[in-house]
Amino acid sequence: MVLDSSMGASQLDVRYGDRNTLPYYNGTIAQTLLNDVDLRRGLITAGRVMSINNASRLVVGIQAVSDVLGGPIPFYAWSGYDANNYADVYRERGMPNVADRPVGGLGGPGAPGFWGIPASAAGVSTADVFATIQHIAAAELSTTEFNTAATYTAGQPLTAVSVAATGANKLNRGKLRPIAAATDVIVGYVAPAGKFTGALGYPVLAFTPAYVAGTTVPATLV
Repeated sequence: MVLDSSMGASQLDVRYGDRNTLPYYNGTIAQTLLNDVDLRRGLITAGRVMSINNASRLVVGIQAVSDVLGGPIPFYAWSGYDANNYADVYRERGMPNVADRPVGGLGGPGAPGFWGIPASAAGVSTADVFATIQHIAAAELSTTEFNTAATYTAGQPLTAVSVAATGANKLNRGKLRPIAAATDVIVGYVAPAGKFTGALGYPVLAFTPAYVAGTTVPATLV
């Protein structure tokens, strides 16, 4: 197992609410993201806002209206390639789309799943599953994936960078930021705690999840 050297830099936490009764959604990540090593490492992290494309696969970021890229309803990335819902990590062996056999003799034909992930007959992972929390959750969440340079006030509406962001903003897809226009899709509201330094030393933003339909989504983080 190889942990990200900045483990804890990308995470979503439940500040208030019953973790056992929250409306979770465990979806399959879009293959286009998994095929790109840079995107897989840089985009698919806990704390981002995700949505579902027209093939019913999870993509990072949202958009204003449903089209070939998917729909605008937000899902908040809860756990990444860690089967135990811990802060996001990346494992080199046996994890989604990597095709390495797990060590320790677990990779032979007919081997059982490992780390809670289903395996094929050859022992290679077949489940590119990502756990998310739905926008209807009665909870207060906090995330490390947001525009840390912005000023936040309680009740301020939040949106997220578009699923179609390109160029320098490509790796900012799904990060939270204040709305840029009154027409932006809203994916949450700043909680009274606002922005603060979390227990692991990273800036975090406390917010309540929500969804208010709009006709625009920002393509940049600022």
